[in-house]
Amino acid sequence: MEKSIEKIEELAKNTSLYFKHHVSLIKLEAAEKTSKIMSNGISLIFISMIFFLFAFFFGLALAVMLQYFVGELYLALLIVAGFYGLIGVILWKFRNKLIRIPIMNSILHELFKDSK
Repeated sequence: MEKSIEKIEELAKNTSLYFKHHVSLIKLEAAEKTSKIMSNGISLIFISMIFFLFAFFFGLALAVMLQYFVGELYLALLIVAGFYGLIGVILWKFRNKLIRIPIMNSILHELFKDSK
């Protein structure tokens, strides 16, 4: 009878330890996935800032170059601004297909990568 009680106590202790370790594992996996998603987001923001600076200076250089063809700097700046405005309208119109859905798929892929 005492052996049965000892085995039940040992089983309860082992079960408790198993659940504690399982909860710790779930927390670590969640932290890993969260850190991957955050690092992807931060790198996307950083790359977007670099691209913005490139586009800004490229547009400025293009406007200065266009000045020689149209004669006035303000007209060249308006042409470049119109070009960027057109790109902005196109991106806004197709934002779900070009931006939102790929980002959501990337996040979901990262979350459920190990679930297969």
